[in-house]
Amino acid sequence: MRKQLLILLFSLLCIQAGAQIRSTRDLIGKWQGANMQLEFFSDQRVIMILPGGKLPIANFTADYMRNPIAITITLTDKGQKLIYKGGLTFLDNENITIEYFSGGADNVFEKGRVVKLKKQL
Repeated sequence: MRKQLLILLFSLLCIQAGAQIRSTRDLIGKWQGANMQLEFFSDQRVIMILPGGKLPIANFTADYMRNPIAITITLTDKGQKLIYKGGLTFLDNENITIEYFSGGADNVFEKGRVVKLKKQL
């Protein structure tokens, strides 16, 4: 019985060690959705193109240890600092979803909108 328990624990550890942890390297590139395009760069910059047009180059941070990945995009537009927060999920190597939140009073974030993006080659 003890031997079986050790085998089970060892198997679980191997599965956990083999789980893929995402990084900025996985995010780099152009991602296209119905109403949004994002291009991530290795130096933590991102370009966002929305229906209203292309926004100024922004900076992003991502916490890959969270699920979904916590992402914050910060940009300055016409002297105003804008912060977008969201959750990013890799569906596979070529598809992601981003749920972005609208900020309310006291930095309480309401349920956001989910956008699916596909990696462009």
